[in-house]
Amino acid sequence: TGGLLGLSRTGARQWEPVNLQQLIEATWASLQPQKLFRQITFDMQLATEVPSLIGDSDRLRQVLVNLLLNAVQALEEQGTIHVELRTAGKGAEIIVDDDGPGISFEQRDSIFDPFFSTKEKGKGTGLGLAICRKLIEEHGGSIEALDSPLGGARIRIYLPCDKEGKTPPLC
Repeated sequence: TGGLLGLSRTGARQWEPVNLQQLIEATWASLQPQKLFRQITFDMQLATEVPSLIGDSDRLRQVLVNLLLNAVQALEEQGTIHVELRTAGKGAEIIVDDDGPGISFEQRDSIFDPFFSTKEKGKGTGLGLAICRKLIEEHGGSIEALDSPLGGARIRIYLPCDKEGKTPPLC
């Protein structure tokens, strides 16, 4: 129910400068002690020259947590997750790769639809990635699923970085 309400809610955004490198590092630091992540090999490749963006750090953290939880669940709590942050055009890309089973080509567009899930019945609501898409689009960005060079899934997020400090356009 909370996820469904989150999809429809348009609560107040806390727009502020967001340092994506610090956000990714802090998100991982908060998840790492959990039992679910203990047997995960995790590495980051975070470009330092990526400019800060104007956004809601709590909503972006929610996206990262959801993507990392999805990856570790797909890996059945054992495997590799790689996160990369890089400059892309007039914005930044966050890429989350894993070496799990991946996402079939036929399911790539559907995984961002509300109530679509690749998990066993009772293991997911199908709202997590739909909420991720909504939150990324609120920031004027995009999210897509691809094949990972690690053999599993790759989720690529693009976020525009406005160097003039203006709020990004909302979808």
